Amino acid sequence: MNRVEFQSSKDPHALLKAEILRRLRLSDVDEDDLMKLVILSVKLQTLGVSEEKLLNSVEKYDCHQTGLVAKKKALLLLGMEKDLDVHLDDDRAVNAKTVGDLCQLFLQEMQEGSGA
Repeated sequence: MNRVEFQSSKDPHALLKAEILRRLRLSDVDEDDLMKLVILSVKLQTLGVSEEKLLNSVEKYDCHQTGLVAKKKALLLLGMEKDLDVHLDDDRAVNAKTVGDLCQLFLQEMQEGSGA
């Protein structure tokens, strides 16, 4: 996905979600919460448990892998910024809780004309 593809998409949210799922190596998951998606990805990589089982237990996530989750989310956002040639303000990016929030941030930054 690149900036032109994202901006010209009829459904940028769906395009962004598909890209996030691809990067996290998740199949079609009916979840929009970024942290939950990253947790699912980490758990799948470290535990080899099915996505369905993880979705049922994601609310009970413990703090043992919090550092790994935070790093993976940060790397995900940095990669997306690079591909879209956009730099998000760190404080605003941290406040993006869902794929929808992140989509709006990217679109807003692009409209304001900021690049990387």
